[in-house]
Amino acid sequence: HLLKVKLTMKLSLSLILLPFLQTAVGYTPTTPATPRSPLPSQSARHFGPTTRSSFLMTISSTIGASVFLPGQATASVFYDPDRYGDKELKIATVNKIRQNVRDAIVNKPYLAESILRVSLADSLTYNAESGEGGGNGCVLDWLKSQSPSSLDPMYKEAGDVLSGITGKLRKTTEVSVGDVVAMAGEEALESVGGERCRVQIGRLASPTKCPVFDFKPLFPPRGTEIGRDAIPAFISAGLTAREAAIVAGVCGDVGAIVSKEVKEDEDEYVNEMGETDFIPGTSFGGPKEIYGKMVGSRKVGPQYLQSLNLSKKVPRGSIWEDDQVRGWGVKYSG
Repeated sequence: HLLKVKLTMKLSLSLILLPFLQTAVGYTPTTPATPRSPLPSQSARHFGPTTRSSFLMTISSTIGASVFLPGQATASVFYDPDRYGDKELKIATVNKIRQNVRDAIVNKPYLAESILRVSLADSLTYNAESGEGGGNGCVLDWLKSQSPSSLDPMYKEAGDVLSGITGKLRKTTEVSVGDVVAMAGEEALESVGGERCRVQIGRLASPTKCPVFDFKPLFPPRGTEIGRDAIPAFISAGLTAREAAIVAGVCGDVGAIVSKEVKEDEDEYVNEMGETDFIPGTSFGGPKEIYGKMVGSRKVGPQYLQSLNLSKKVPRGSIWEDDQVRGWGVKYSG
């Protein structure tokens, strides 16, 4: 049976918040006194007590949310709780998605960044006013429609990878595109040391055509910032400057980790026989490496925001030109 469920989106974005806890718990967040920003403001009272233990508890309570959507938004999501059968079959489906995504990232580490951005962009199609959109896989259709020269190739490659995984899994399981895209984003974040969260699966195909949505501002060229022109997407999804700063900061830090990993791979020693010291990814290791080795030598965290804050320069045209977003970025940088 199909259920139309009102889900309170307490946001897997909270899992993105977790890497910042070490630096975020030592202060009471405040917004700039005279913000010049179209984004809604948030006051400190929304975040409860600021002691370390209570703050951790508050964040942990939101990890079970289903997609990367704002904490205060309520969306109508069509899903079938029995789509994948009993609990054992559902777990098997989840494991297949995770393993296929991690295999792709182990093979090409830069996909960790592009898959994460693609998954987040899909969620940002949610419209807080109408309750429509969000997490339905429409981003893959948009990526297919773009010419190779219109955006960085890493995004189209990520879209092709996710479409390929969906097609592969559909040979044995009627998996939805929305489920693959949502879980791929979570797995991409975990591949760089992000905290795991339980992602709700069982989404059905969108009952209507994909909404008109400007994805392009959410897909900056490799090594650059999300642009200020992406702010309308955050506003329409019901997000505030705080979430915008977190998304931009995490994407930036994942990009930094990936860039270092790719450079190290390129600099890898090759002996006179043309051989490298290649060690294939395995499922052995810590909990975060159950589906394959982690990307990079460190976990995702506030390092990117710290370097941005230390530079004292706001990247021109970036989302950090927004007063409130920049203010939250400074606070989370420690």
